[in-house]
Amino acid sequence: MKYYFYHDLSLSEIAENLDISRQGVHDHLQRAENQLQQYEKKLGLLASYRGLQEQADFLRSRLQDDRPLTEADRQELLQAVEKITGCL
Repeated sequence: MKYYFYHDLSLSEIAENLDISRQGVHDHLQRAENQLQQYEKKLGLLASYRGLQEQADFLRSRLQDDRPLTEADRQELLQAVEKITGCL
């Protein structure tokens, strides 16, 4: 997977480097991708990451706002921080 995704090598190039068939590279990539998808279904890391990003974007936009913070604003920001720390 490293050769394919990080080094952007073709299946043929990987096969040549590893001295296996192009079909063998394809099969290994398919199995690895399926395994990663199963891990994601069980762990939900992508969904968790997206939730963290959403909360961080919310906090960033609120903190860049020039208006003074009200007590309600402070509570809302604290709740966002709690959501983030709850995901860690």
